[in-house]
Amino acid sequence: MQSKILRAREERWNKRINLVKRYHKPVVTITLNIPGKEKNDKILERTFKEIYELFKEILLTKHVKILYNEKQVTWDGPEAYMVVDISPISVKQIAVKFEENNDLGRIADIDVMNIDCKNISRQEVGFKTRKCYLCNNTAHYCTVNKTHRQEQILKKIYSIISEYFEVKNARVI
Repeated sequence: MQSKILRAREERWNKRINLVKRYHKPVVTITLNIPGKEKNDKILERTFKEIYELFKEILLTKHVKILYNEKQVTWDGPEAYMVVDISPISVKQIAVKFEENNDLGRIADIDVMNIDCKNISRQEVGFKTRKCYLCNNTAHYCTVNKTHRQEQILKKIYSIISEYFEVKNARVI
């Protein structure tokens, strides 16, 4: 399964490059920030759909023209592609603000590729690296050092998801 996940990531990278070359505009990719091999279940699919719809609505509210839009599910989980008619820096700022301020944003991984096929980093738009789900270290530090067990991280992620939908459903009633 690991090789299928790696192949899916390589295909995503290549697709992003092809979209940049085709449209000569920034490409936004939305995936889920989930550790491990299992990235496709009903809860994660629902979470992805919610993240995708919320982020798309933010772009449309800001009058960002979406030139291309596609969602699919791969071995690496659900993913979405958007080609947008806005500067890569501006769309990355929107993406990071979403990741930082939306209740499900921490689970979202929103990447932006510029027209030179280079990813725009959080630091390039004035934000710090992501924090770990469980502690105050950077997520990168904890991943590299295997600070936490995968089960602990997944428990936290599913707790975030559960709390989000409980609150959302309570608002509807």
